[in-house]
Amino acid sequence: METFEIVNASELKIMFSERILDNSGWIESYLFSIIGNGINTSIRVDNPPYGSSPDLLFNQMNIEWSGWKESKSWEAIEGEFNIIATYEQRGHIILNAQIDNLSNNWKSTAEIHIEPSQLETFAYNANEFFKS
Repeated sequence: METFEIVNASELKIMFSERILDNSGWIESYLFSIIGNGINTSIRVDNPPYGSSPDLLFNQMNIEWSGWKESKSWEAIEGEFNIIATYEQRGHIILNAQIDNLSNNWKSTAEIHIEPSQLETFAYNANEFFKS
């Protein structure tokens, strides 16, 4: 899978793309983007073998599709990108994704509302994108 994206009703999306693979097929890095509604920001995210990938977060959410109490989160090892997932009492999920460009002193944040029924597809797509 070349890209993995999550789009909300107002066309704001977060997207994983442009994987760089090493000789063994391991994903060394990928591009994470926030696109839509007058914003288009991206950052290259390292994916070292001793860390975890965001697919872990999507799999955890899918396993607990009926709800969870505390926020779930994932953060890149260098801190350049993170996602926080919150399950609302009304049954909706809010994904807050943030790019923190430490070297240039700027941040971008997207808030995407998704439904529990979408979690299986997102977990599958995340697994496909991040598999080596």
